[in-house]
Amino acid sequence: MTNLTNSIEKLLETHELQFDIQKSKERFSYKPFAIRFKKLKNTLVFSRFLFHLFSVLTGLSFLTFLLNSAFQNFWISIVLSFVILLFWEFIKSEILTNVFDIFYSRGVVTVFLGIVAFLMLFASAFVSVNGAKEYYQKQDTSIESSKILFETKKDSIIQQYSNEVKSNENELVSFKKSISWRGKINIHNKTVSSTIASYITRIDALKSDSRIALLHLRNDFDATEKQLSEKQQFNILGFAILSGINELIIVLILWFLVYYEFRMGADHEKLTQASQKVVFDMPTIQKLMEYAALGNTNSLIAPTVPQAVVQQPIETPQTLQNEKSLGFQVGASKNAENCVKTQNEGSCKNCGSNFTKKTTWQKFCSKECRYKFHSFDLKKLLNSEKQNLATTK
Repeated sequence: MTNLTNSIEKLLETHELQFDIQKSKERFSYKPFAIRFKKLKNTLVFSRFLFHLFSVLTGLSFLTFLLNSAFQNFWISIVLSFVILLFWEFIKSEILTNVFDIFYSRGVVTVFLGIVAFLMLFASAFVSVNGAKEYYQKQDTSIESSKILFETKKDSIIQQYSNEVKSNENELVSFKKSISWRGKINIHNKTVSSTIASYITRIDALKSDSRIALLHLRNDFDATEKQLSEKQQFNILGFAILSGINELIIVLILWFLVYYEFRMGADHEKLTQASQKVVFDMPTIQKLMEYAALGNTNSLIAPTVPQAVVQQPIETPQTLQNEKSLGFQVGASKNAENCVKTQNEGSCKNCGSNFTKKTTWQKFCSKECRYKFHSFDLKKLLNSEKQNLATTK
C-alpha cells in the first residue's frame, strides 16, 4: 500500500502531469465574457466583410444588367453597380448597428430604423436572387441548346417526309400519264384503280407518320424543357435560400459585435461595484498578485482566486443590549451593564493610538481605522506589483 501511495505521489509530481492539470484548471476556470469570446469577436470583425462581399458579387450581375440597358456601356455599368452595392452594404451595416445600440442602451427598438433595416435586407436578398437568375440564364445554355436541337430535328423530319410524299405524288402523276388516253383514265379498270388507290394510301400514310413524328418530337422537347426549367428553378431557389442565410449571418455578426461591447461594459461595471463592497483576505491578495505577475490583468477576477471575505459587522454594547432585551429575559440589561463595566484600555491595530475598549474583543479605535486596515485598492496593488516585477526583470 505504501509503494502504491509513493508511486501515485511521484506520478503527481511529474512535470507533464502538473502542466496538464494547470491547463485543465485554466480551461474550466471562470473567465469574463470579454476574455472567453475575444477570439470569436476578432474573427467575426474580419469575416463579416466576406459575407458583405458575397452579397455585393451576387447582386452585381442583376444591377449591371439594369444599368447597361440605360448606359449601353458594360464597363461603366459594372463599376457603378459595384460602387452602389458597396455603399448599400455600408449603410445597411450602420443602420443595423444603430438598431442594436439603441436596444441595449435604452431597452427599446426604434420602429423607423427597424423598418428601414428590414427593407434594406429584403432589397439585398432580392437583388442577389435576381442576380443569380441573370447569371444562370447567361451561363446555363441547356434550354437554348434544347430549342435549337428541337428545331433542327423538326426541319429534318419535315424535309424527310416531304421528299417521300413528293416522290410518291410524282410517281402517281407519271402512272396516270402512262395509262391515260387523250387525257382520260379508265377508272373501271381494276388494276388501274387499285394502283392509284395504293399511291393515295401511301401518300396519306406518309403525311400521317409525319404528323405523329412531329408530335412525339414536341412531347420529348416539352419534357426536356420542363426538366431543365425545374433544375434551373431549383438552383435559383437554392441560391435564394443561400442569400437569405447570408443576410441572416450578417445580422447575427453585427448583433454579436454590439452585444460583446455591451456585455464587456456591463461586466466591468459589476466588477467595479463588487470591488467597492468586498474586502479580501491576505491569501486572496497573494493569489491576485500571482495572477497579475502572469500578465493577466484584463480581468479583476483570477481563475484561482478564492472567494472574498465579506466584512462582518462588529457588535457593540448597544446591539448586545438590544439582542439581550429581546423576549422576557430577566437581568438582560444587567448583563449589558456588566459587559460595559469590564472595559479596559487597548491599542489600535491601525494607527497605534490608545483607546478605551467598549467590548473585550474591540481592536480598533474607530470604524475608519477598521476600514483602512481591512480594505485596500486592488488596482493600485496590481499596478505596484507589475512595476516591481518590471524593475526586477
